Amino acid sequence: MSVQETIDASANLYRLVGWPLLKACWLSATLMYLGYEFLLSAALPRIAKTAYPGNLAAQVMEVTVLLMIISCVIIPLILFGASWVTAVSAQVAASVIQGNTFHIGHATATANRNIFRLFGLTAAQSFARFGAVAFSGLLIFGGGFLAKSVPDNAGGDFLSGLALVAGFAGIAVGLILSLVFTIQYSLAVPAMLVEGIGVRAALKRSVSLLKRRKGVPDGSTAAFNGLVLTVFLFLLLIAGISTIYSYVNSRAIYAVINQFPLGGYLPAFLERLPVFLALWVIVPFGACLNTMFYFERRVRLEGFDIEQIGLQTRRKALAIRYDL
Repeated sequence: MSVQETIDASANLYRLVGWPLLKACWLSATLMYLGYEFLLSAALPRIAKTAYPGNLAAQVMEVTVLLMIISCVIIPLILFGASWVTAVSAQVAASVIQGNTFHIGHATATANRNIFRLFGLTAAQSFARFGAVAFSGLLIFGGGFLAKSVPDNAGGDFLSGLALVAGFAGIAVGLILSLVFTIQYSLAVPAMLVEGIGVRAALKRSVSLLKRRKGVPDGSTAAFNGLVLTVFLFLLLIAGISTIYSYVNSRAIYAVINQFPLGGYLPAFLERLPVFLALWVIVPFGACLNTMFYFERRVRLEGFDIEQIGLQTRRKALAIRYDL
């Protein structure tokens, strides 16, 4: 199939399985969104502020505790939600593509059974994507910290300037590497679930499936087009929901709502609703799209017979039921 045909097939697939997926993934999507919201709205802005402006040791301790909270609580929350949603979506998509009747309960059981491997895979993907950017951000923060804490006559300006230059250069390089790794590792989750392989093998398998072979074009372009489409739909959905929200954003409505218990929290909730809905809808679609690309590459490179594999799967299921 061409890239356009693969995308159309993925859209039809998501139209078939979308609502059951959304019902199954709402809790994990909520956890993922809460992690993002806390990271972007509370944790990262807090790094640039301090409650102890004249105490260097207290500032270091404050930043250390905040980084520990980010690395031990917030990031695992995001990774857990993302890995579970992606796994359930990829499992359902793989079942439909192979000609089987999808079952949400089976997909969630598979995700629960492989959650630690999926968590490790998502963590490895995220580290490859954002490791350089995060390290560069720490360099920029360190440069600002040096500028405030080290006297000028002790080389504070030089050290802070060097850290800032290295940080901004690292962010530019890190963004490019993030795009490359996102594309190269896009097929790792379906490879892990369909083939039953480990984290490192799934990453290598994804890279291998996207390589150019004799008579078969490179798959990175198709994966890049899928990534662009997913990001575009994500932004379009946020813009659409925000536009609808702007029509109901009325002081008169809020004046009535504020009279009810907890009504004062509604404006803040509605302001964050577009991003949550976009994450909830688009992450499963991206997983279905990558699963479709995975099978398309296997058909091109290996002569993978989807109908035969689906027939074997159904025969195994019948044999298991007969034995029981």
